[in-house]
Amino acid sequence: QRRVHGIQKMSGEEPKLTLNTKAKPFVPKAKPVPAEQPPIFMPYPQMPGVPMNYYPPMPNPEVYPPNPIPQNEYQEEEEEEERKPERDAFGILIKKSKKKKKKQNKEQKEQNQLEKKKEAKKEEKKVAPKPKEQPKEDKKEEVKAGEEEKTKPGEEQKVTPAEIKKAEDDEEELPAKYVEVDEKRMPISIVFIGHVDVGKSTICGSIMVITEKVDQRTIKKYEQEAKDKKRDTWWLAYVMDINDDERQRGKTVEVGRATFVTETKRYTIYDAPGHSSYVPNMIMGAAMADIGAFVISAKKGEFESGFDRGGQTLEHLLLAKSLGIQKLVVIINKMDESSVRWSKERYEFIKSQLTPAIVKYGFNVEKNVTWIPLSGLTGANIAKPVDKAQCHWYDGPTLMELLENIELPPRVYEGPIRIPVLDKLKDRGTDIFGKVHCGKIQLGSKLVVMPYKIQAEVSAIQNMDDQYVKYAKAGENIKFRLKGIPNEDFIYKGCLLCGP
Repeated sequence: QRRVHGIQKMSGEEPKLTLNTKAKPFVPKAKPVPAEQPPIFMPYPQMPGVPMNYYPPMPNPEVYPPNPIPQNEYQEEEEEEERKPERDAFGILIKKSKKKKKKQNKEQKEQNQLEKKKEAKKEEKKVAPKPKEQPKEDKKEEVKAGEEEKTKPGEEQKVTPAEIKKAEDDEEELPAKYVEVDEKRMPISIVFIGHVDVGKSTICGSIMVITEKVDQRTIKKYEQEAKDKKRDTWWLAYVMDINDDERQRGKTVEVGRATFVTETKRYTIYDAPGHSSYVPNMIMGAAMADIGAFVISAKKGEFESGFDRGGQTLEHLLLAKSLGIQKLVVIINKMDESSVRWSKERYEFIKSQLTPAIVKYGFNVEKNVTWIPLSGLTGANIAKPVDKAQCHWYDGPTLMELLENIELPPRVYEGPIRIPVLDKLKDRGTDIFGKVHCGKIQLGSKLVVMPYKIQAEVSAIQNMDDQYVKYAKAGENIKFRLKGIPNEDFIYKGCLLCGP
């Protein structure tokens, strides 16, 4: 109609509009009614401009309730912690003997039986009829001789002076895990240094056997192990070389440590490695020592190899002096060897060759250097003097006599705390290895880690026998644990621990 109307208007004719009376009226179709659904629960508010379809629908908690939370959510974790073995302050497992375990199980069974009997008695009382009340008697019960009168509830219990004194004595006694520090013997440490294969570990093993630090059963075990490896003369070195790799190769890798006592001194000996690849380990052992035992081999060819290219004789001498060792005991070992046979000429030759080097590196030969010939394998001149039939020209002291009479270096016991960190171990905390150079450290001491100025507190102290002590004075080599450190990376080798 619009098209016709436009054509008529353009031609000048009057438009004629016609209506279609036969057309049916338009009726819109009815939309289907949706079924009723539970309302959508929105845990977060709708952002403006974001359609509802964008958010993931979540079930309504009224229609779909969540799973119930257990009453003890951490029950399984608590049970796992109870099953874990007990550990001490340093995180080391506390070994319980079988006798203790049997005793604990027996006590637990007895306690369970007592509880069952008490429950049975309670049930019998509930079931049994109450007895008739008897008239009260005016007579008082007589107290038998030797029995104490029981105090009634509400009355003050009388305490005798003897009980007060006993309680004070019990408080003064140290706990079972702590050991009293031996104040009669002064602590001192010695490091055995020298070229590789000169017999340092053998001498240390001989000292341990002579001082009865190794029992006969262990000695036989080491002898059999050395025979199996076709190294019959190495069994003494196995006392200090614990690792299988060290025993197989016959070379010390890590610093060996042992202790022994004399009449007036408590010695800690360190067996330093002599190979050039393990010089850092040797430095650690020398840094913890007060005296240096410089071991030289008298065997022809071995003494000369220590001065050749790659020899560690002069290097160990220089490192010992630079690390603060002032006193030196020069031990000429392997004097019983077939090429030497306790020869005085060989002894004097080695002495003349070493003296210029010792003077060059700053040692006072007359005051601070002592010379001694011995045999580490046979133990000659270590505790007992050498037989005059073999060596008639030496009249000096034995090695043990020399160590007993040697002068201690000067120490400051009442000064401020100074402990250089020699090593660190991470095991459920921060364990520090170090030597107390000055002052006194004890449980609860406040320390400052330099150069970061971090404050820490001492929670446990161990001596070189791995025994817990309450304090340590200057000259002691100790292992102790610190607490209150925010980051363990702030403590490393070379840091200094001092007082606040």
